[in-house]
Amino acid sequence: MSLKWESAYYPLWDRPISVDEALQIRVQNRGEYRENPCYNSQQCFEEGLGIQLTPCDFSNSNTSTINHFRAFPNQESVKKQVASSVGMGSSSAQYTDSAIRVKQVTEFLLYELEGDRIAVQDMLILSVVSGKISSVNHPDIIIRHRGDYHRRETRIFVQDVGRSPQYDELVDDWFLNITKFSPPLITSWRKMRPLFMKEYKAAEAKMRRKKASILEEQHLEEARTILTEIMKDVYSDQTSFPELHLVEQGIQLRIDNGDISKSIGNSARALYLKENQGSIFVDGNGISRVWHNGSEVVGRGWQSSYVEGQ
Repeated sequence: MSLKWESAYYPLWDRPISVDEALQIRVQNRGEYRENPCYNSQQCFEEGLGIQLTPCDFSNSNTSTINHFRAFPNQESVKKQVASSVGMGSSSAQYTDSAIRVKQVTEFLLYELEGDRIAVQDMLILSVVSGKISSVNHPDIIIRHRGDYHRRETRIFVQDVGRSPQYDELVDDWFLNITKFSPPLITSWRKMRPLFMKEYKAAEAKMRRKKASILEEQHLEEARTILTEIMKDVYSDQTSFPELHLVEQGIQLRIDNGDISKSIGNSARALYLKENQGSIFVDGNGISRVWHNGSEVVGRGWQSSYVEGQ
């Protein structure tokens, strides 16, 4: 196991301790390697999934390695349980660090994110709750945003080697890929937070684009539905090119009645022109005019008052 920790949970004192504190306890015990049990996190320890750690002293070595905690060897049984707890029990992750990495990151998000002033301010966090971490068919973490945010929640799935989501990514989903996150970031929220926030901003931009695309599709679908209704109301034979003013009157009537927005009306009008292969141009007076089969389609006086974009 190549992961290293800069601090560990110390059950005896019920708090985190630094490497130097653990080494000092060892000194007090006359150099015996009995600094009392240390674990990778309080939450894992309380769940019975704690990885037992030992402090490593490099103060007298000739290397640049700094003091750190590392895992005791021969903890395969616990690693298997951790892998199962994050939905990786049937994969080879029980023989790698992947499951522990995922477990660490989900714990950071669940227990550190909501209390992080910078994250709360930038993400407008209202609360952070657990999803279904033990399954790859559901999000791991659900962030609920304040009312002035542009969406209600963000659903996070933590992805690493051997762990991929088995469901479609919807507009509010963020598949956080930590495959390239270095070990020091995985074991320290303080170190991981800057990269996490940058990843979030990139994911946020992607989610905004996806939402805009979906809204545009919904907008066009509504416009198409309205146009179909108008064509049925006005014409029984839709194979010929009808006069524009009758279609526009149908659109305007629905706008006036509050049935549709002006934007939907403009889109329905544009679809009508496109589907009937008419051509439109704006004359010198800023008036939209329609041509079909070499002649202008006159709107009988009403057409000139309906200008797209208003």
